[in-house]
Amino acid sequence: MVGPLVDNQGREVWDSTKLSAYADCEYLGKLQYEEHLKSKEPAVALVFGGAMHKAVEVWTQQAYKVNYPETDAVAEAEAAFVTEWEAGLTLETREMLEFSGDRRSVANFKRLFAGYRKKFPLEMYQEVVACEVPFTLPLGVTPAGRTIWWSGLIDRVVKWMDGVYYVDLKTSSYTLDAAFFNKFKLSGQIRGYVWAAEQLHPGEQFAGAMIHGVQVQAPLKTKVRLPEELVQGEVIPLTQPQLEQWRENTLKRIDVIHEARTRGHLRNYATRCSAFGGGCELKQVCWAEPDAEDTIKGLHFVQRVWDPRNRAVVE
Repeated sequence: MVGPLVDNQGREVWDSTKLSAYADCEYLGKLQYEEHLKSKEPAVALVFGGAMHKAVEVWTQQAYKVNYPETDAVAEAEAAFVTEWEAGLTLETREMLEFSGDRRSVANFKRLFAGYRKKFPLEMYQEVVACEVPFTLPLGVTPAGRTIWWSGLIDRVVKWMDGVYYVDLKTSSYTLDAAFFNKFKLSGQIRGYVWAAEQLHPGEQFAGAMIHGVQVQAPLKTKVRLPEELVQGEVIPLTQPQLEQWRENTLKRIDVIHEARTRGHLRNYATRCSAFGGGCELKQVCWAEPDAEDTIKGLHFVQRVWDPRNRAVVE
């Protein structure tokens, strides 16, 4: 199937990253989700962030068990990070990061992870309701009549101070100030996860989202700061009308994306192409002469089909 994925039951499935790609640049959406292109060179920051997510997941699941030793839970979490790290990067890259004392190294992860556990211990919650739950849920019908399913992975749902919250961990090289947290207040990704968490837990009135930020900095740059000082949090209240507004907007946006496919995808030629941190990972395609694009695709990219169908389906 070319274009938005439809599974063997005819369901059109979307998630936040797919929607964001098309919304930022129609041509980027086409390259990633219709031609299925992905850079041959993995992004170290993405691998580090994903591995840290895995570590927090394992720590939460194990440490929250009754009478399970915290030291064992931490050891299993650190081992899970290493497994993800080794799977995502070449040995040469990993050794370079370790030997140089890079901020994205196993050694620095352990330091930051210790700070995270101290800042946000599991004991602070009244209950950990859910951890790492995949979902594929019916989102609704677009104005043009397309039935849409929404997919993703719930990081954590917790009860805290008599409220229910979706918890999302974000790693960043930026300072964790008001500007950092403000960008999540209008995040479609966050609203989509809170909406999904509510569908998975009917009867629970969610108060919003809790964002945990980890500033990924190497020890030499932060020697006067404790690891837990590089970890900050912010609560983002969200109401039912706000979540419904997100849902309706998302359905309309998907119709717009379908319209783009009929007239031909436009390139953005804007900030996404060269944003701070390297810009769009597929920018080499757009840099090339039009008749050289296919050659560039073959040299620098591989095909990886996005397929969320292995996520749990809730009818």
